[in-house]
Amino acid sequence: MKLLDSLALAVRTAARDLFGEEDESPNEASRPATLLKTDQARLDALNEQLAQAVAREKRAEQAWQDAVAQASVLDDEVNAAVRAGQDDMARFKLAQLKQAKDAAQKFSITWQGFAVTSEKLRIEIQDMQAQLAEARRRMTQIGERENNAIAMEGLHRIRREQRAETTQVRARAALQTRDEQAAQREDNIAAREELDQARIVDLLKKRKEGQ
Repeated sequence: MKLLDSLALAVRTAARDLFGEEDESPNEASRPATLLKTDQARLDALNEQLAQAVAREKRAEQAWQDAVAQASVLDDEVNAAVRAGQDDMARFKLAQLKQAKDAAQKFSITWQGFAVTSEKLRIEIQDMQAQLAEARRRMTQIGERENNAIAMEGLHRIRREQRAETTQVRARAALQTRDEQAAQREDNIAAREELDQARIVDLLKKRKEGQ
């Protein structure tokens, strides 16, 4: 499974619904970061393998160059022996030349094999680097969306609290108004009772005087 495929499932599990669900476990929330850390470790290991492969490739290339150089020297010595009429020396040098050319051919094959391995590792590393970069970009984007969602949730919470406080203020104001109205009624009743009491006293006094 490609890195982005595995990360996609982990990110969906961790991010779920940014505006609703809050029941994800810490393990689920941290899984994308864990995957990134794991794949970064794999990338580091691939880079180490590439370094070793390049070192092998360079050693094989140097061995091939040395063998080619040796074959060139032996070829010159064969020609010199032939020109000098030294047939035995020419045959001896020719045998050495054949061995040097065979060695150069083997080193060339080995070098090319190491070069192919190095190139495959480079391609794999480039692919993984691209996947990691894309995964980090997506995680950053999701993180920004999560932060925005958290900010919006905080705003809604503040608004709810503000509305609740406003409702409480209005309720207290309404109670205060009712309390004042009740007190006013009580005062009115008390005043009327005082007037009634005064009229009764006045009537009683007049009756008494009329007798």
